[in-house]
Amino acid sequence: MVSDRFAFRSLGAVASLDDFGRYADSAFALGRSTFGHAESEEETVRHMIGDYVALATDLRSDTVAGITILSMSTVAEPPQAQLRRHDHHIDPDAAVAHLQGTVTDPDARGLGLYRELNRFRFEQILDRSIRFVTTTTQNPKVERGVRSILEELVARDRIVSWTLETEVLPGFYGQLLATDQPDIAGTPLEDLDPNAGDACSLLFCLHYKPDA
Repeated sequence: MVSDRFAFRSLGAVASLDDFGRYADSAFALGRSTFGHAESEEETVRHMIGDYVALATDLRSDTVAGITILSMSTVAEPPQAQLRRHDHHIDPDAAVAHLQGTVTDPDARGLGLYRELNRFRFEQILDRSIRFVTTTTQNPKVERGVRSILEELVARDRIVSWTLETEVLPGFYGQLLATDQPDIAGTPLEDLDPNAGDACSLLFCLHYKPDA
């Protein structure tokens, strides 16, 4: 999928920074610019790797000399601590996808990159008929973004319906995670104290047609 300015690319499974290939330097720089104040370099890389990674790159810089990643998203297995909080809702043998996170260059926000990368992620999830999708966030845009894609999937008859369970996790991150925390007033995350590291755990359940 290519626009006049952006290219959307799937890297598949990424187990280390080396697996990003020629995208490694730009991907790492983007991750550090977002989370570097709150975590070590090793933790940044850990948040970048997963079972499926999608990138949005700037075509104007996509040359042999260099490349600029404007946004990237990851799907991974969910942290066991988060799964335990939802054990009573999830069959122990059920497949679960965890939306590890999306980071976007501040200058590229509002251009639809997050939505397009969410489409990439959910195509992978639907291809595997995964029912349960989790994520943990301090950002209300994450909840709104996933909700929007799921409504789109219902309208396209890809799923029948979906449900959402939320749970506040006090002190989950230990500190404010991103440098540009959005306003949470009037959102499902308004009870959080992001400066104290609070997060919201989101559990989405996708309902497929009986033959899916």
